[in-house]
Amino acid sequence: MNKDVTIGFKQIIKVLSYTIVISLTIFCSSYGSEREAFNYLYEVMDKYHLSFDIYTDQDAGGNHGFPSGWMGDISALKMDTSWIYNCYKGTTCIKNVWIPRNAAWAGIMWQEPENNWGNIKDGGYNLTGATKITFWARGEKGGEPVDFIVGGIKGKYPDTIQPTIHTGRIYLTRQWKRYTIDLRGYDLSKVIGLFGWVTSIDPIFYLDEIKYDKARPNELRFIESFSTITAGEPDKGLKNTAFIYDNALALIAFLARGNKDDLRRAKILADAFVYAQNNDRYYKDGRLRNAYMSGDLKDHITGKARIPGWWDSTKRKWYEDRFHVSTHTGNLAWVMIALLSYYKKKGGIQYLKAAERIGEWIERETYDNRCNGGYTGGYEGWEPNPTKITWKSTEHNIDVYVAFTLLYEITGNLKWKNRAFHAKKFVEAMWNTSDKHFWTGTGNDGCSINKSNIPLDIQAWALMALGRYNSALVWAENNCYVEADGFKGFDFNNDKDGIWFEGTAQMAVAYQINDEIDKANFYISELVKAQLYAPNANGKGIVAASHDGVTTGFNWKYFSRLHIGATAWYIFAELGYNPYWGTRIPINLQEYSSF
Repeated sequence: MNKDVTIGFKQIIKVLSYTIVISLTIFCSSYGSEREAFNYLYEVMDKYHLSFDIYTDQDAGGNHGFPSGWMGDISALKMDTSWIYNCYKGTTCIKNVWIPRNAAWAGIMWQEPENNWGNIKDGGYNLTGATKITFWARGEKGGEPVDFIVGGIKGKYPDTIQPTIHTGRIYLTRQWKRYTIDLRGYDLSKVIGLFGWVTSIDPIFYLDEIKYDKARPNELRFIESFSTITAGEPDKGLKNTAFIYDNALALIAFLARGNKDDLRRAKILADAFVYAQNNDRYYKDGRLRNAYMSGDLKDHITGKARIPGWWDSTKRKWYEDRFHVSTHTGNLAWVMIALLSYYKKKGGIQYLKAAERIGEWIERETYDNRCNGGYTGGYEGWEPNPTKITWKSTEHNIDVYVAFTLLYEITGNLKWKNRAFHAKKFVEAMWNTSDKHFWTGTGNDGCSINKSNIPLDIQAWALMALGRYNSALVWAENNCYVEADGFKGFDFNNDKDGIWFEGTAQMAVAYQINDEIDKANFYISELVKAQLYAPNANGKGIVAASHDGVTTGFNWKYFSRLHIGATAWYIFAELGYNPYWGTRIPINLQEYSSF
C-alpha cells in the first residue's frame, strides 16, 4: 500500500474514532441528563408520599393534622410553626414556649380534624401499616424535659390508640436529635391524636420533620410546581402550589417515555384531574382551578379537592392567591391535551368524558364573536362570583385549537372541528405580517391588539401546533435571545432581562420541528449546563430562570427555582417530542392546519 494512502487511512480512522468518542460522550451525557430530569419529576411527585407527614415545613402540602389540642395552662403557651432560625431541615420548624402561670403542666396535640376531642364521627386517619413515628427535637438550652405522646383521645368517637402512648420524660439537648415512638402492636385504624407533647417545667424547645413511616405511592395527588427555598417572598405563595399546566406537562412527559412506572404516574395525574373536576368545593360545571394543593388531593373530611394557600401566623388567617383559585382557558386546554393523550395511549372513557366536559365549559363560557372570534381568557377570582375575563390570548387559542382538534380526531364529532377552526382563526389574525411574529392577543374589548408585550412562547408554540409560521423563530432570535448569568438562551419576552429556561426548551423543540438540529442541540446543551450550574440547580431538574426576578411583562416574574414545567419541556427537547400532538419529531403537521 502506498505510504501516503496509509497515512491518509490512519488519519481517517483517527478522526472517526474521535468522532465516535465525542458522539458517545454527548449521547451518554444527554441520556444521563434526561434520566436525571425524570428522576426529579419522580422525587417531587413522591415528596409527600414516601411517608405520612405531620410537619415538615409551614404550609407544606404533605402536612396532616392541626396543632389545635392545647391542654393545661394554655394562657402561657405559645407556638410558632413558622420559626426560621436554626431549623433541622427545610425553611421552617416549630418553636414551643411555656412559662407557667395557672397550672402545673401544659401541652399541645395535633388533631384530625381541628379541635377534634372525639366528637367528630369521621375524624382521624387510618394509619394501619405504620410501625413508628419519628421526629427531630432540640432544646433552647439543653436539659428541657418533654413527654411526647400519640393517640389516647376519648369521646363519643375515640382514638383507636388507647391509652395514650407516652415516651416519658426526654431531656433534650441543644443539638437536633432524632427520636422514635414505636407503634407496633397498636390499633392504628383511626388515629385522631396524631402527635403531641406535654411538660411540667417551663421549656423552650423546637420540633421538625414529624413523620409516620407509612408510604402511599398511589395516593391521588398533583406535583408541586416549584421547589421553594425560603419561608418568605417570593416562595410563600408557591410552597404548596401545583399548577394544572405544569402537571399536564408532567403527565405528557411520562407518556412520552412510557416505561411501567411512568405510566403508573401518568395515571395518578390523569385520575387527579378527573377527581378535581368532580369534587370542586363549589363548582359543578366541569371547570378546574388554575392550581391545587400539593400533597393529598382529597380533603380528608369533605372529600373536596384542596386549594393551595398559606397561613399568616401574625393575623392567624388562611390566605389564597387570586390566580390559583381562578380558571384560565389555556390551562384548561393543556389539561384536555394531557387527558386525551392518556386516553389515546391507555384508554379509559372517564378521561375522554372529562376532556369533553372541559371543552364544553370553554365553549359555553369563553366563546367570543367580537372581531376575529376566538376564546376569551376565562374567569378570575373566588366563588361564587368570579370576574369574566374579556381579553383574548394568542397562547390560549393555540392551546384550544389543539385540544379541540384532538377531540375531533377521537370522536369524529364535527362540532369540535368547527370550534378548533374558531380558535385557529383568532390565532392567525394575531400574526404580524410585517415583523413576522405573533402579538400576545387583545385588550379587554376583544378587538384592539395588545402590543405592549410580546411573549416568546407563542412564537414557538404556533409552529408546534400549526406546522407553519417558521419565521417567528427568526423574530425570537433577534428579539428574545439573551446571554446572562453564564448561559445563552431566550427571555420570556423582548426586554432581555434574563433567561427563561422553559422557553429556551420550547425553542429547542421548535428548532427540531424546523429541521434546525444544530440550533436545537446547542440550546439543549445550555439546558444541560443549567441543570448542573444554574442558581439552586440540583443536577436533575431545570430551574425556571437564570436569576431571580426575570420579568414577563405581565403581573408575575420568574425566579431561579427548580420547576417541573421547565423540566418537562427540557425532557420534550431531549426526546424530540411535540407535546401538543404526542408525536416524535420530525412530523408533518399540515393535516392539522388544513381547516
